[in-house]
Parts: sequence; C-alpha cells; structure tokens
Amino acid sequence: MAGKLERRATGSQTLYHFTAATSSHLGKILREGLIRTTESNISLTREHAGPDVVWLTSNPDPEANTGWANGVRKVTARLRVEVDDAAHWPEWAAAHGCSRDCYDSLGAAGDPEEWWVRERPVRASKVVELTFKVSGEDHCFEGADLRRLFESRGRQRALHLPQTQSANVSVGGQN
Repeated sequence: MAGKLERRATGSQTLYHFTAATSSHLGKILREGLIRTTESNISLTREHAGPDVVWLTSNPDPEANTGWANGVRKVTARLRVEVDDAAHWPEWAAAHGCSRDCYDSLGAAGDPEEWWVRERPVRASKVVELTFKVSGEDHCFEGADLRRLFESRGRQRALHLPQTQSANVSVGGQN
C-alpha cells in the first residue's frame, strides 16, 4: 500500500467527529476548545507508528461508526466540523506505510472510504454543530449557542455529562 499519493479536501468540507458524551471525552473537548489528535492506527504492532491525527468521517450516522472504539461507545456525541485540510484516510494510510493486514483489520470497524484524518487539532472555531442526548434529554448546539457553550464552564457543567458511558446517552435521540 505504500507509495500512493494522498487525496486532500479542497475547499471547506463538512465532516463529523464522534466521541463519548461523557465528561472525560466530550467534556474535555468543550473545556479545551479543541478536538485533540490521537493514535493514527497505521500499524498493528507499534503504537504511534505514524503521525497522530483527528479521526473524521463523511458519514453523519452514528450507527455506521460503532466499531471504532474498544470499551467506550464513542458515537454518542457528534461534532460537525468544517475543515479544508483533511486527508482521505485510505490514501493517507498508504502514504504512511499502513500494511494491507492493518488496513483490512481497521476496515472491519466501518467503511474506510468514509474516513478522513487531520494531522492537527480541530479548534472550536471549526466546530459548527454538536448533537447528543443525556438522560433522555436531546441537546443540539450551533451558532452563537455553541460558541457560548465552548466559552462557559458553567454552561458545560449544566450539561451534567456522566463520568462514564451509560446506556442513556446517545446521538440525536437514538438509544
């Protein structure tokens, strides 16, 4: 797979980042004002074999992305982002030496054709919508309401995000 050129988004592109609607996942994004980079998973044997990335997808459906995380259901909060420098994961992974075995293993968790990565954090200014449900209550923030949420610790605390994932937390009213 090595040697392929990577396709990059041209112009602004709408993509989605999924995370857990907990204080340790979504709460951290809100407190820090950014989505941090994490393991790129281009090796089955070596951690951080490639650059760390922010994982993004072109598919807004949380159920299409349930295989991503072990132990924590990381599809309970969806952040819609507008970025212009994401790389299409299949080409990016090939350019960074991801083996066919590794690619196929990761592909079992979803559709790699829908995956995009960004080698730097996504700042709050690039997040245009946040959708999640906690304790039976739907939450959707965009525009000025979303900006105020990122800027106010009091508003963040008022969300009452659980410490750990539970069955009563979901995206867009789905449980």
